[in-house]
Amino acid sequence: MPPEKVVILGFSQGVIGFSGGLIGANVAPAAYSGFLNATPVLIGCGDTDPHIPLARVRETTEVMRALGAAVTERIYPGLGHTINEDEISHALAVLNTIM
Repeated sequence: MPPEKVVILGFSQGVIGFSGGLIGANVAPAAYSGFLNATPVLIGCGDTDPHIPLARVRETTEVMRALGAAVTERIYPGLGHTINEDEISHALAVLNTIM
């Protein structure tokens, strides 16, 4: 399977990250290397998610952009640690571009 047909998707993890962010005690941008060559990355998260601080979402976005990803960051007011229709619609649109 060619790399452009591979998708990493998951709840709390993945390139389409429903309520997701980089893991670990701290994000150290220098620890990440490579080039994502405009790979589409969705990072969606609620602003009240008890497991993922908003600062971690922002750090994750910056690391992915520094690696050359085409990042879409969406912060949802009042949303906890869950998935919403907007994220699913965006994920389906990404998947449809590689099918």
